[in-house]
Amino acid sequence: MSILAPTPEFEWLRADAGDLDRKLREGDNMGFPGDPRLRLCQGVITAEKSGYSKLLGRIVRKGDIVARRWEVWRHCEDGVDRMIGHWRMHEFDRILLDLTSMRLDSPGHEDTLSKIDKANDAKDKEVLGQMRDVLGEFADHTARLIHDTTGPRDVFHQMPGRRDASPGEASGTNSTTPEES
Repeated sequence: MSILAPTPEFEWLRADAGDLDRKLREGDNMGFPGDPRLRLCQGVITAEKSGYSKLLGRIVRKGDIVARRWEVWRHCEDGVDRMIGHWRMHEFDRILLDLTSMRLDSPGHEDTLSKIDKANDAKDKEVLGQMRDVLGEFADHTARLIHDTTGPRDVFHQMPGRRDASPGEASGTNSTTPEES
């Protein structure tokens, strides 16, 4: 449970938000060295269009505040402020842990590209599993049709019922066999 304190910018803010902002700049003596160019902000997410929001369970207008989030910004060397990351309001305690793992010199550092590849592989595996479940019988049937173990000698790709036709009948001439006459 967190204690909320009134602020001039927003109605209420976690009382320990100022402490986290200080830890971002000065370090926390636990593994995060700090960066004087970092700052903690509370971001606002607004509705992009008017209509019913399933998430909120009510009708919203374009520009209405639909959520808030914690954001960490850094004033970079080129003079531009860039967002380093954002977290949901209930993920406040994860901010320092996540920032620590982002630093290249931290022992728990995991490369961002490897995180993306790992997430993509897991998503691909999930999607392929769902596709296999849905298309399983169809795929098995198709595989049996494509891989005919008897080879082309038993596969007939012409008109049905004409498999055992004599050469004259297959060519379209009207020849009669001695049994028919």
